[in-house]
Amino acid sequence: MILRRPRSRLTAEVDLYGGTAAAARIVPGTARWPEHETVDRLIVSVSFAALTLLSTTRDLMPRIRHRIMGIAAALVEEPPDQDWGESWSECVASRRLVHPTNPGQPRIVARLVETRTGPLPTVVGTPPTSLALAAAAATLAGVALRETTTDVHLSAALSLEGVLIWCRRPEAHSGSLQRAGLEGHAYAVARLEETGRPVPEALALAAAAYRNAAS
Repeated sequence: MILRRPRSRLTAEVDLYGGTAAAARIVPGTARWPEHETVDRLIVSVSFAALTLLSTTRDLMPRIRHRIMGIAAALVEEPPDQDWGESWSECVASRRLVHPTNPGQPRIVARLVETRTGPLPTVVGTPPTSLALAAAAATLAGVALRETTTDVHLSAALSLEGVLIWCRRPEAHSGSLQRAGLEGHAYAVARLEETGRPVPEALALAAAAYRNAAS
């Protein structure tokens, strides 16, 4: 039997530098963008935060949850005044975004691959600490979503809220990252429908991408 390598949606590389500087690059999989660009940007932002939460030790969980909640809150903030010297992306990242030069300490490389139960984020090489993962998740969200519209920002914020709620349930400890993604995006869809707001196409596609995760 020939085992096929999982199809890559994208590869993300995040460098964390000393102080509060960071850099991030996203390379889409073959022939995915621009057709699937927005949904991929949404999914990688939410799924990487889910990866951070589900790989965090109990003692660090309060700090990591607070960090993910901060990302969600920043996503729906208006861009700051130019006089502040900060961009919307930097507010989400809580870091100064710079052009990548030397490898960071650490450099975190992650792939978003397609599986039978939905997109799965995987870290290449030795996993970093939970705190480094949380910083990378914030940086990645700030960079990945800056080229999307405000309705996608809201979708990501609500999806992160859904992931946070899911990860507090007992069944989350034995659940998969794909299930976390399903719960997060489904929660966002439900919240928007409850308020009579339209569901963005990218969010609908993200939720559909995990349709088999609950089985």
